[in-house]
Order: sequence, then structure tokens, then C-alpha cells
Amino acid sequence: MDDHTTTLRSLGYHQDTGDRWVHAGLQVRLVDPALMFSVEPSQVEAFHDDGLWSDLRPAPRPLMDAELGRVVVELELDWNGWLGTWLSPSGLHMTQRELEDLGAEALSELESQRLVWLEEHRRRRFAGCLGMGAMVLWLGAGWLLGTTLWLLGMAAIAVWSWMMRPQRWPPELNPEGPDPEAAVEEGRQMLGPEWAGVASIVAPIPVDTDHVHLLNLERTISLDAMSQHFTPEGFMRILNALVPLDEDVG
Repeated sequence: MDDHTTTLRSLGYHQDTGDRWVHAGLQVRLVDPALMFSVEPSQVEAFHDDGLWSDLRPAPRPLMDAELGRVVVELELDWNGWLGTWLSPSGLHMTQRELEDLGAEALSELESQRLVWLEEHRRRRFAGCLGMGAMVLWLGAGWLLGTTLWLLGMAAIAVWSWMMRPQRWPPELNPEGPDPEAAVEEGRQMLGPEWAGVASIVAPIPVDTDHVHLLNLERTISLDAMSQHFTPEGFMRILNALVPLDEDVG
């Protein structure tokens, strides 16, 4: 057993059935051991130390009346306790208060309209691609049929493509709500400019004045621990050596 194998196991990794090094606690897979081992060992150990990460917990899923709760389940809304928001399949972010103000019936109708619009948008984008392909083919094939037919064909394709062009998102389907990017930007500011590269990967959001939650790592850490145990370059190298697990770990 080589030193790297011993170290990886001591850090909490194990090999799955595909001989991939996975970490069940962090829900990541190691794809570049050499890159990770190029980082100062103390930083690698700190990253994998459960005691370094804060045990702060997100806000629990709010209580609500039965009818609104039923619609929330039917629409498959997800609660993010760190952001304090609900997220719908259509990409709608709402706070609990906004959800209650809207009500079950209006929420269901709004989400339905958004999903219908998104489906139509996908069809229009696909049609636009078909129109571009048809125009390219007609440039060559249509010319053989004569100038008049070629011009008529090009005009027909152009009109059809214009009619099927993607539309702007309707403002009425996008009620004013919380902006997750604003929270991420605030988290970036808390980490400081030297951590900008790391922030672009982990998506930090503020928990309080001393802690940030790294959304893409699902870990919370104090600003002091971040600066004392890691350098921006070292943390970035560790991140680049890992990828999120795309399946359950046995």
C-alpha cells in the first residue's frame, strides 16, 4: 500500500466498485490526486476535518396551512434554509411570506404559466435552429431551382424563423422576489477579493457576520477558519481536484 493510498483512507476516502476514490461525507470524488497532493498537507487535512466546518444549521422548512402545503408538494417546490427561499422547477424564488401572500391557487396558476412559457421557449429555440439549418441547405439546393424559387424559399424561411423567434420573458410571470445572486455577491464580499476565484466555484452566502455557507460544497465555515487554515491557491487546487458525486456512495 503506497503512502497516497494510506493518506486518502485516513482522510475519509474509499474506493467504490469502479475503483474511484470517493468521500461519502463530502459527497465528492477525487479526480486528480496529484493536484491535491501538491497542496500543503495541513490544508488538505483541514479541508477534510469535520471539526473545522461549522455545525450551524439552516432554517427548517416553515409550517403552512394544509392547502398551501399540498400545492407546494404538488409543484415540487424545494426549501433552501440557508437562503430562506422556496425554489420552483420553473426557477421561481420566493420567501415564505411571499408564498403565503400569493396563496395556493395563484401559486399553482403562476407556476403552470411559467412552465408552459418555458416549454414554448424551448420549442421556439429548436425551431430557430431548424430555420438556420434550412437556410443553409436552401442556399445550395434552392439555387438549382432557379433564382425566383430560391428567393421565395429564402423569404419563406426568413418569415417562419422570425415568427418562431424566442420571446422576452413576460414580466407578469416574474414577480419581484429574493435574488440569490445578491446573497452570493454578499458572500463574495465577506471572503474578500483574494478569494474571488474560490467564490466563483463554491457560491458563498452569508450566515451571520462571521460565517459563510458554501452552497456548492454544502459546508459552513467561519471567516477566521477560512483565512487561518487555507490559502486561496491551496483551496482552489483542492476544489479542482474534486468533482461532486453524481450518485449515491455505497
